[in-house]
Amino acid sequence: MDAVVSVFPSRNYKPQTTRSWDFMRFPHIVKRNRAVESDVVIGFIDTGIWPESDSFSDGGFSRPSKKWKGACNGGQNFTCNNKIIGARFYSSNTRENSARDTNGDGTHVASTAAGNKIHGTSFYGMAKGNARGAVPSARIAVYKVFWKGGCSSVDILAAFDDAINDQVDIISFSLGGIMAKGYKSDVIAIGSFHAMRRGILTSSAAGNAGPYPNSVTNVAPWMLTVEASTMDRKFIDEVILGDGTTLKPDITATGTDILAAWSPLNSPSGIPGDTRSVKYNIISGTSMAFPHATGAAAYVKTFHPNWSPAAIKSNLMTTASAMNDTKNPDGEFSYGSGHLNPAKAINPGLIYDAHEDDYLMMLCHLGDSHEVLAMTDYEKRCPKKFPRAARDLNYPSMASDLRETHFIRTVTNIGSANSIYIATVSSNYDVNITVSPEILCFKSFKEETNFRCCSQGDRGKKYG
Repeated sequence: MDAVVSVFPSRNYKPQTTRSWDFMRFPHIVKRNRAVESDVVIGFIDTGIWPESDSFSDGGFSRPSKKWKGACNGGQNFTCNNKIIGARFYSSNTRENSARDTNGDGTHVASTAAGNKIHGTSFYGMAKGNARGAVPSARIAVYKVFWKGGCSSVDILAAFDDAINDQVDIISFSLGGIMAKGYKSDVIAIGSFHAMRRGILTSSAAGNAGPYPNSVTNVAPWMLTVEASTMDRKFIDEVILGDGTTLKPDITATGTDILAAWSPLNSPSGIPGDTRSVKYNIISGTSMAFPHATGAAAYVKTFHPNWSPAAIKSNLMTTASAMNDTKNPDGEFSYGSGHLNPAKAINPGLIYDAHEDDYLMMLCHLGDSHEVLAMTDYEKRCPKKFPRAARDLNYPSMASDLRETHFIRTVTNIGSANSIYIATVSSNYDVNITVSPEILCFKSFKEETNFRCCSQGDRGKKYG
């Protein structure tokens, strides 16, 4: 039928604050645009939420902005407020009928990204302190797709559709399948692509997710994918790379021993026989790291509400703190562009922007025109000739396994009108990197210019 874009089998997916924000040099008193922050809505596609948690109380919150088009359809025994302004659930595989979180993961993620500041929290006396999200004035919309045993592709796609139509600003997604799929049949890639088309950035874990070690996420270049680090910057998770020449994950954020809100219906360990019930829990994994990036992206959005998803992601990547690879020479392929530094991300100087057609051309390079573009509802087909290679997608990172590779990038000046940027190269002895031109001079705000980067090294090794 003409109305059918593509058909593929449904499969099963599983889910993947405190000290951590201070560790990333993002104190509670950081510069804020509170009027705009209260209009930012983060959509959480996850295990639901525990609405009674103090992290989601709406004291001091006014009614949401008129731009919000969502609804509170949280089902049985679920009430929204002026903090949790939207709730939906998708239950094609179960008879349950509530957006209430019985697992804990969705509650933990939401409070890490956008929870209120709560004084004196702890887990049985451990990690005492103040639990808070990156954007405590932001609103929350919940899309529960996970039930006992997992969730289905059809529910995930429905949740993406609703979140987009509800007009959320950022989508948080922490679910993964047993193995990565190609873009054209992966609902995460498809859903996040449609979100990108509507100006919505999707933030997701890059690798294994929390207590579900076999789940992975497709690392599409239009998504923000995040790896986890410890407080002392040690890496804990394996990275699974997706299709294409783009280097992933994008960035690293703290994901170990994170104290955040929890559903009292699930024990803190999740082990049968554990009868404890807690309001806050300490857990680790990429599912704990990526909500830090989600919150940081929402923070950037409050200062630059009209920026594209690619521009927001570029800000986070180019302002990341460099990480020491002397203890782990291969570390750069695990930690992306560096460690998240939210406070710096609102003023990066230069941005690497990209839009829908840029990603479509990259997809055309990667496969058959009809199959690749079937993931969109696009009438376009791939051209016979491409102006640039797939590796020239305007992305802040570059990757190649060839002996010699040239990359072209376009940067936009969002710093001072009269600005000069000088290229610096830090490289090991195996690869030689040159940048041309070495100096970029700008005379106006939003002026664009190109540069070329060339890498030369041993064939068969991958460089980033």
